[in-house]
Amino acid sequence: MRPTQSSLHGANSRRLAFLLSALLASDSSAQATLVQQWRPEPVDEQVPPTRAHFLVGNETRHDLFAPVIAGRGGAYLGVGGDQNYTLAAASRASIVFLVDHDEKIVALHRELGRRICAAADPASFLAGLEAPGDPPPTPLADVWPALIRHLRRVAARRQDSAPTTWLGDPVLYAILRDLWRRGAIYPVVGDLAGDTAMPSIAATAASRGVAFTVLYLSNVEETLAARDHLVDNLDALPRAADAVVLRTRSTAAIPAADGLWSYAHEPLGELVARTRAAEGP
Repeated sequence: MRPTQSSLHGANSRRLAFLLSALLASDSSAQATLVQQWRPEPVDEQVPPTRAHFLVGNETRHDLFAPVIAGRGGAYLGVGGDQNYTLAAASRASIVFLVDHDEKIVALHRELGRRICAAADPASFLAGLEAPGDPPPTPLADVWPALIRHLRRVAARRQDSAPTTWLGDPVLYAILRDLWRRGAIYPVVGDLAGDTAMPSIAATAASRGVAFTVLYLSNVEETLAARDHLVDNLDALPRAADAVVLRTRSTAAIPAADGLWSYAHEPLGELVARTRAAEGP
């Protein structure tokens, strides 16, 4: 009697399982390699098309967050554009998740990451943006001139004569470049209040044994209809006890540090507790 396809498949599966068990039992390095290969990765989320694209930011005083986040390490999560590079580098993050519902912003991160890896210093990076032999991808070509102007302004930004950004401070640039080159920065298409990207980010961080210490939300809370879903997702992240949320707000009730935005921070635990209390029993 000839073996059936299913019996052959079952035999092969059992043989593979036996060999794998033997390998893992005898070779700890092989075990570590397999664990590395099977760790989860962030998953892009299906999101509605975005009409407005905010690839060039108008927040200019992220240095105000520096005393709160300096040297925290751990995992960093942020929304929006290149302002995250300054914040992630200042916090000395070991892994970075850049989440946005705008696919164009995520594409921009991936393109900038490629260029940062290739450029040893800020001057080389900025020069490369206009290199004839390395044009931007077609989907980004329309915003490229404005982006170059923006990044040159970022590089020139100073407070008390000292550079404050990833393009002005060579130390911050080197930290950021190392993160990109190690594959430790994950641009992710997703909704902070959604059901796919954020849970996958939580699983990715947990599988690597890293806790979130800094979360930069910009002013995204003002745009969400389901803020409780956002807080649920933030609460589900593996986090340090002193994890902090960074926000920007444009309101007459709070002085604007840069003429437009105020810069506020709050412990993530307090944000979660306050939201839960407002929801009631």
